[in-house]
Amino acid sequence: MSGPSMTPIARNNLCVYALRSCAKACPQNDSINSSASPKAHGDVYTQLKQLKELLDSGIITQAEFDVRKSKVLAQ
Repeated sequence: MSGPSMTPIARNNLCVYALRSCAKACPQNDSINSSASPKAHGDVYTQLKQLKELLDSGIITQAEFDVRKSKVLAQ
């Protein structure tokens, strides 16, 4: 979806959406204490999946991915 045929506005909108998704996935923004419940494990999986999508789309670098992944796994 982020190929050369995308307009600058469409690419910007994609980046804004991705950054908002990433901010939601960041564990420091999680105000709820995550316990070892199945829901918490699902949240970790979802966060990691979102981070991987951001990495694959070029929104974040490998280094950013590694840092954020470590934070998610440390929950």
